[in-house]
Amino acid sequence: MTNDYSVNILKQACNMTDGSQRHSYENQILLYHLDENMSKEDLIKFIKEDNLEEPYEVVEGRSIQWKVAKVIDVFEVLGFEGHFEDGQEVYSRFLTDDEDLDFILGKYFPDYVFEDAAE
Repeated sequence: MTNDYSVNILKQACNMTDGSQRHSYENQILLYHLDENMSKEDLIKFIKEDNLEEPYEVVEGRSIQWKVAKVIDVFEVLGFEGHFEDGQEVYSRFLTDDEDLDFILGKYFPDYVFEDAAE
C-alpha cells in the first residue's frame, strides 16, 4: 500500500571535474507516494537517485551537479485529498553560508537528521 509523504532533503553542489563539494546548499521539501513497507535504506537510495540533477556549466566554466547530501526528515501526510506528482516541490530555500556540510547540518538541522538516526 502506498501513502503520501513529505520528504525534507538537503542538496549540495559538486564540481564534476574533481568531485569536490561546493559550499552551495539547497533545502527542499518534496511530496511522494511511497510504499509504507519500504525499508529506510531503500527509501534513502530512491530519494537520492530521484533527485540527482543533470550537470550544467557555471560562469567560471566548471560543470557542477546538485546531489542529495542528506535526507533530513520524512513525514507521512495524513488527510491529504489533492493530487500531486511524485517529487513535487512544495518548499525550497538556498542557504548562503560558505561552510562545510557538518556546519550546515549543525546550524539548520541540529536536532535530527533522518538519514543518520538509528531506527
